[in-house]
This record gives sequence, structure tokens and C-alpha cells, in this order.
Amino acid sequence: MVDQFQITEEEAVGRINMHWSNTEIMGGCCMVYHESPEFWAYEIYFGSNSRWWARKGDPELKPKPFSL
Repeated sequence: MVDQFQITEEEAVGRINMHWSNTEIMGGCCMVYHESPEFWAYEIYFGSNSRWWARKGDPELKPKPFSL
């Protein structure tokens, strides 16, 4: 996220922690491991409901709100 979206490392870590805070990840068969780091960067930064995968590059695509 730092490289892709030009945000600080502090913001990236905060977004990651917020995204995964209520998720239980168990074992190597978890769906988390079936997606790329790029997928998770976009998913965490824009959110699932943004349909970012269909709108990549769209200037109207806005990140999920975040505050430290």
C-alpha cells in the first residue's frame, strides 16, 4: 500500500490491523492464502464494496476512510 497508494507505513499498518482485527485465520487452507498481496492491498485500501477490481485506474475510486 505504501508504494501502490503513496501512503505512510503507519497508515498502511493501521489499515491492515483494522481490516484483520476481527478475523480468525486458521491453517494454510484459509482463503486468505489464495489471493495475492496486490489483491489484499486493494481490498484493504478501497474495501470490498468499492468493486475496485472492475474500476482499477478510475479517478473516481476513493479509498475507505481512515484515521490514525
